Amino acid sequence: MIVGLLLIDIAASFGSSIGVMSQLTTVSALVGVIVAFLMGIISLRFRQKALLSLGLVCMTVSSAGCFLAPNYVTMLLSYALVSLGGVIALPMTSTLVAAHFAFNQRAQVMGWLGAGGALAVSCGAPIIAWIGDWRWAFLGYVAPLALVSLALVLIGIPSTHHEAVVSPRTTQYIASFQAILGNKSALACLLGTMLTGASFQAVFLYASSFFRQRYHLSTEMASLLVFGGAMCVTLGSLLSGQLVNRVGRKRLVVVVGALQSLCIIAYATVPLLWFATVARFVGSGMAGIMFSALGSLSLEQLPRLRGPMMSIHTAMQSIGSALGAGIGGLALLIDDYELVGISLGALAVIGALIIRALTVDPISTEQQV
Repeated sequence: MIVGLLLIDIAASFGSSIGVMSQLTTVSALVGVIVAFLMGIISLRFRQKALLSLGLVCMTVSSAGCFLAPNYVTMLLSYALVSLGGVIALPMTSTLVAAHFAFNQRAQVMGWLGAGGALAVSCGAPIIAWIGDWRWAFLGYVAPLALVSLALVLIGIPSTHHEAVVSPRTTQYIASFQAILGNKSALACLLGTMLTGASFQAVFLYASSFFRQRYHLSTEMASLLVFGGAMCVTLGSLLSGQLVNRVGRKRLVVVVGALQSLCIIAYATVPLLWFATVARFVGSGMAGIMFSALGSLSLEQLPRLRGPMMSIHTAMQSIGSALGAGIGGLALLIDDYELVGISLGALAVIGALIIRALTVDPISTEQQV
């Protein structure tokens, strides 16, 4: 969020261009990919609550590193640690949902998880704009939130005694990955996650810079757009929990993914401020619905391998972030924001088509607790 909102300012601090500085996200995501795949192994050996706590500690340390970074390389390494913490923590939140909630409750709880992240953005955007300085935003916003989150995890999440479901033998680790990657439906979920995650970088990473440069909005006004978009993601995430049990995970992901792609293309290509704003908000709401439903769909693919599956799911999100940031940065170097919207919007269409063709919705066949 800080990089997306203050990308112009961060680039100016290091004397770099927006296209080059946006590769912070690319490198960070690539680090996340490696760690997320390792998490597929680690999640079979260690308790989910402990791993979630470790991820939050990494994010706290990273925020201090970004605050102190004297040059681009140090900033790159410190920001990569954010991704490290995220890929440790995020799959554990989803896996803990399966450990503590019944099957018919999980979609709604997954929606609340998505809403929680979006609420952090909606509250954080005006706070970061008020802080004004990106360094102090890392230290004064990210670090305290990570510490509060850590306290909530330690106090509020009960420990279970059956979290490590597979014994830590190498052959079983390999068999777990083979089972996931050899399952056509699970693999389609993972590919869809990568492509839809890449497409949303058009909004998450590039939208604030787009509005500031194209329509000459101030940082404060851009933060209000971030606030509005995050509230739309929040509402979409909450609505997703209600829609999943009525419409079905797969159908919801496909329809909403297609609508989101149209919004991404529209906001970047139609040269009207009011239209671009509406398209961004609607697309953000669609993203909230889609990501929550897609996370729920992935969670239920292989009930016995939820930890590894959600770790790979997070890895594919990181790959998607790297892909989207890389394609968007290249599009800016070649042309302008119109090409960013068209190229990244097209990825959401491809992701929806893959899920439509290859994924099985387990809601009609699976009633695991």
